[in-house]
Amino acid sequence: AALGSDELCEPGVSSPGDPRRSHVLARPELGAFSLALTEAEFTDMCTLFLADYLEQLEGVVQKPVPAYGWQPGDGWAYRRHAYRAMAQIAARERGLAVALEAYEYVYDLEPEHSRSTCIPRNPPITEAAKIALMALASRDA
Repeated sequence: AALGSDELCEPGVSSPGDPRRSHVLARPELGAFSLALTEAEFTDMCTLFLADYLEQLEGVVQKPVPAYGWQPGDGWAYRRHAYRAMAQIAARERGLAVALEAYEYVYDLEPEHSRSTCIPRNPPITEAAKIALMALASRDA
């Protein structure tokens, strides 16, 4: 897997128009359509995604993930800054300090040598996903 620089991994959510709504994009192979979420829905989504990934992470890093082209340990790098931002959102918006504590606890298990790497998005796992990403890239070029 090509691991990117940290600056490619900064979290970001646009909120055009109404600042009380967040707009996120669906995966490219699903059409990259915009989803408008209320603040509460967005916070719930972040909290769920964070809890799910933190629960899986220790197992993911133990073995290769052929569908993503990852070697053992690459999972530490996957969207690390986005998951930290999700923990901060859960702590700030829901008073869930345990979200930041869980993030720190799990990521403190990461080996030192991989802490400066980041995979900013899901690698395309199907041919349809690869084609969708190429189409989006050519549209934006």
